[in-house]
Amino acid sequence: MCKHCNKKRRKHGKINREHDCACSQADAIVEPSTQSAPQIVPTPPQQTDTSKTPYTYNPVGRSTYNKTDAAPFIVHIQKITESDSSNSILHPVSFGRVLKQNNVKNIINGSLKKIGRNKVSVSFSEFEDANLFMENLALKEKYKVFIPTFNVTRMGVIKGVPLDWTEEDIIKDMSTPIGCGKIIKIRRMKRKVFNDGKASHINTGTVVATFDGQVLPKRIFMCYSSLSVELYIFPTVQCFNCCRFGHVKDQCRSLPRCFKCGGKHSGSTCSAEEGDFQCCSCGGSHFATNKKCPEFERQRAIKLSMAQSCISYAEASKIHPQVTRLFSEVVSSKPISTPFMATNNDLSFVNNPSSSTSYKKTVYLKPKSPPTIAKGYDRKAHNEIIQEHVESSPNGGVIKHRENITISEQSTASTIEELIKMLTTYLTQCKYKNTPSNDDHTNMHKPSTNNGSPQSATNDSVELPKYKK
Repeated sequence: MCKHCNKKRRKHGKINREHDCACSQADAIVEPSTQSAPQIVPTPPQQTDTSKTPYTYNPVGRSTYNKTDAAPFIVHIQKITESDSSNSILHPVSFGRVLKQNNVKNIINGSLKKIGRNKVSVSFSEFEDANLFMENLALKEKYKVFIPTFNVTRMGVIKGVPLDWTEEDIIKDMSTPIGCGKIIKIRRMKRKVFNDGKASHINTGTVVATFDGQVLPKRIFMCYSSLSVELYIFPTVQCFNCCRFGHVKDQCRSLPRCFKCGGKHSGSTCSAEEGDFQCCSCGGSHFATNKKCPEFERQRAIKLSMAQSCISYAEASKIHPQVTRLFSEVVSSKPISTPFMATNNDLSFVNNPSSSTSYKKTVYLKPKSPPTIAKGYDRKAHNEIIQEHVESSPNGGVIKHRENITISEQSTASTIEELIKMLTTYLTQCKYKNTPSNDDHTNMHKPSTNNGSPQSATNDSVELPKYKK
């Protein structure tokens, strides 16, 4: 056993008698243990293998579901890697094959989806199956399986809490209405102040409470007093090193980017002037840290959707589309220079443009001319047609309106009158003469005559011929 690291030594060779203990070199200069005051020799730090370090996940809420939770029961899976900077990717289809091989049941069809570079999400229809899935030993060796905090907790803002109360006192004296979960965490919000050029943080009367379950109460009770509860929305955090969102400068692992021109250098060393500013998030002519940036407004909308709908960042970012630039803005900021004539040496450049830069142009088509419309209603032409047309007179109209009759019409009317007189005279003469024998209806009413003089005669009855079968 080593007296310094308290580890058991193992010999690797029989000749040199080398040991694997890191304190082997220090033992050579340590005096024997028979001395009254042995010297303490510092030992070098031991190097541990990070790949073998067990993963410990400390969630704020519960680590399992219960029967009071509402479906679907979501579980997140993340692949264990040697370091956070490794390029490990977890494909949802490949992980779905692992689930089938392990015979995992009651998974909602279509719920397995990618929510990150190395993270997937799966949903179950029953809470018992979700709990059994998280206890699967075959998955714990290669994957981190846990319940997302937003699916078992809700966060609210409570104002009017005494400043001298501790977090333990607040949890002890607070109570929630019936049907709401208990308070499992309290965090007091602080305000930043400057005294003599030095920044400090002081407590405020506002606290952020984390409630168990998916129900956010409208109010809570504290020492027989009622305090309102508002929805807590996570702040929009931006890194001052890479100008991305979601982390701060102390946690950044990316290369620096300028917040003035978007170049690959620090913004403190940039000499860009006001006309040369370019945001690396949206491409606009402003600082990347400007609060009016469209990307900053998009990030705020994502945080609001996460708080209201209890969803992850990946799901909320799909609701709000990414900020894009117009072609006019691209041309005005970075004009494209093209050669006037392409030579043989330039054909490779023309045919094979750069794959790293692309420009989308808005094509404006010439509007089509409207079709020719036919001539519509012409009142003047219609009136001319009406004036030329002479309406035919009704029966008797010639006699009643003789003052309006022209000369040609008067001659025609006189001829008609003469014809009527002649026809009347003829019918009167035919009344006293014999008519043809085939005129039956005339014989019924005609009186019998003898030498042209009328005589009394009886009317013979006329019968219709009978129908013979």
